[in-house]
Amino acid sequence: KKYILRGIEFAVTFKCNFGCNHCLCARIDESGKREEMTPSDYSRVVKEAMKLGATTFGMEGGEPFIVKNWEDFIKAWQPKKNHIIITTNGFLVDEAKIKRAYELGVDTINYSLDSGYPEIHNAFRKKAGSFEKVVENIKLSKKYGIKVVINCCVHKGNLYTDGFRELLELAEREQVLLCTLFAKGVGNFHNKEVMLDKEDVENYEKIIRPYNWVTRHLNFNYGKQFGCPGTKEMINMTPYGDVMNCANMHIY
Repeated sequence: KKYILRGIEFAVTFKCNFGCNHCLCARIDESGKREEMTPSDYSRVVKEAMKLGATTFGMEGGEPFIVKNWEDFIKAWQPKKNHIIITTNGFLVDEAKIKRAYELGVDTINYSLDSGYPEIHNAFRKKAGSFEKVVENIKLSKKYGIKVVINCCVHKGNLYTDGFRELLELAEREQVLLCTLFAKGVGNFHNKEVMLDKEDVENYEKIIRPYNWVTRHLNFNYGKQFGCPGTKEMINMTPYGDVMNCANMHIY
């Protein structure tokens, strides 16, 4: 019944090649003002975390593939012993990076998609060709045996759209898990009417019911209990070494 630290999600940088409408870290980015952690810093933190029971380490951002020495971070996380996850918008990813990730021991790559319609996703991400790039990389990741997860931020603006339903269909066709993350009022969504209310959540459950390859983020934590595992079993870290109980609660 004792809570055990299961893993850490590292935001290795808050720098990004996108300017998304819902950017989570837009209001806490201190790039250029504070020193980011080095591979040796990560190596020490991971060793300490493993002694506490941690077996999962995630690389996210910002956009992690902006970091030129991203491979050194993966190596510092002992990928032969731990489950390693990369979360990316996919635009800077190509077959060479996917192949290298596989060789290093990366287990899972999470790709972000906001709609099953290319034009809507690309507009939301403010980057032409983004949707097509992600779909290509999903197929390449599967080719190399890396598990693929699609991340989608669900909010009042996309829940009831045909684009969301087409994204559900895409996950079914590709047989990859669609992880739906409910919008929070932080980052670029601060003070915006985006969060789902009780009725929206009930409708969400009805919309996804016919589909097999979709899950609600935080529906289960490691202990298989409903709710967030933040600080109970998981923590997040900023690029500067600050510890947060989750990526949505910006208290260090």
